[in-house]
Amino acid sequence: MRIKHFTAAAALMAVGYLLGMSLHSGNSVARAQVADLSEDNAEQLRQAYRLMSIVQTSLETRGKYTPAIQGINPMAVYAGGLDAVGDLEGGRGVDPVTFAGLYGGLAVGPVNEELGYDEQGRLTYKDRVVRMYPVRKIKQLFSERTALLQGVDN
Repeated sequence: MRIKHFTAAAALMAVGYLLGMSLHSGNSVARAQVADLSEDNAEQLRQAYRLMSIVQTSLETRGKYTPAIQGINPMAVYAGGLDAVGDLEGGRGVDPVTFAGLYGGLAVGPVNEELGYDEQGRLTYKDRVVRMYPVRKIKQLFSERTALLQGVDN
């Protein structure tokens, strides 16, 4: 599989995932956008999702990614994996996609059982507020993505 095709597919998958999440929440603007999507673009999004799913499954199988949410996590895949559940357990925060997924109701079963809300309406895991990674960690993930994709034509 060529890196260029994989990268394009992954980018399209991310767009498709976000559109899908918007549709799931009943967002009429996103529905209008999908209605304007050509069948070719829709098929490219489906292919991108399938490719990203294959890579994510491989990372999970090899113990490189432990998801806390259902579905594809492009940030985790592009970083070569991460331990989202371990990060939750350790109170270190989570990547932005996991953070959004937890708030969006996509937590995997065991994680979902430990979620709640504090008196200020913030999401908690085992009674600790769920936070996003610090900026330095997010920058590190993007740096890992850049290193992984070196040589890919844009």
